[in-house]
Amino acid sequence: MSHDSLNLAYLLRREGYRMTMQRQLVLDAVCEAGGHAAPEQIYEIVRRSSEAVNRTTVYRTLRLLQELKVIDAIYSNGGHLRYEISGPQPHHHLMCRRCGADVEFSHELFVPFLERINEAHGFIVDATHLTLHGKCEACFRRN
Repeated sequence: MSHDSLNLAYLLRREGYRMTMQRQLVLDAVCEAGGHAAPEQIYEIVRRSSEAVNRTTVYRTLRLLQELKVIDAIYSNGGHLRYEISGPQPHHHLMCRRCGADVEFSHELFVPFLERINEAHGFIVDATHLTLHGKCEACFRRN
């Protein structure tokens, strides 16, 4: 995973925030973790770079980066929170409740469903990153 620091700095300034060393370290840690990183894992990576950054700052920064749509939050089995860098296109996850398999799939599969919701309810869904839980094919066959 990678990110563009110049775009992040611009985005932060546009939204009234400053680009700080702590924010950069958190974003770098999400990238270094390679996607689907737990908050505690991100914190440990940040601490290797700077012991001056505390846990509260890391968690607050993760929330801010998620609000700005720089990173996405994924809830895995058992409600465990993970983060990854937001891609240029929305995508979603299928997560097996039994074996934990995680398969990414295109947003295009959801477009007809989202259009139907809008037609039926006049509601525009902001669905840029969803996780659907169930059983993968292999686990379903074992049952």
